[in-house]
Amino acid sequence: MNLRDWSCVLVIYIPLLNEGTDCWRPIEAVQVGTDTYRIVASKSEDEEWPFASGEVVRCERHRFVDGSEGLVAINPKTELPPGIS
Repeated sequence: MNLRDWSCVLVIYIPLLNEGTDCWRPIEAVQVGTDTYRIVASKSEDEEWPFASGEVVRCERHRFVDGSEGLVAINPKTELPPGIS
């Protein structure tokens, strides 16, 4: 990833696994398509994520319990936009 790519880093949210309640982790990602983002954050050793660092995911807007909104990773993107590997 070059320096220009880092200028487009934004925050998306992923659900944490095995927390006993709904927990959302804000993480850094780079947009690579219309609704497609590459996760650039590193996972903490004490958390379980449904997606790996470097993985490309599809996101959609989500309203959280507190009324705030954000982009939530909903599934891995199996078909990447042209020019993305």
